[in-house]
Amino acid sequence: MKDKLIECPHCNFIHEDSLDYIETGDMEGQFPMDCGKCGEVFQVEFTTTITFKTKA
Repeated sequence: MKDKLIECPHCNFIHEDSLDYIETGDMEGQFPMDCGKCGEVFQVEFTTTITFKTKA
């Protein structure tokens, strides 16, 4: 689950609101982010994985 949330590389603070930083429809990208705890700026890269599951 660690890779599902944004973690500050400076202080290890977990940003629980990670999905709020991504626009609907964005499949991959990057953006700078200020940590809500220590205030340091770091780079965030994200990708989207789509999976399908079917049942009869």
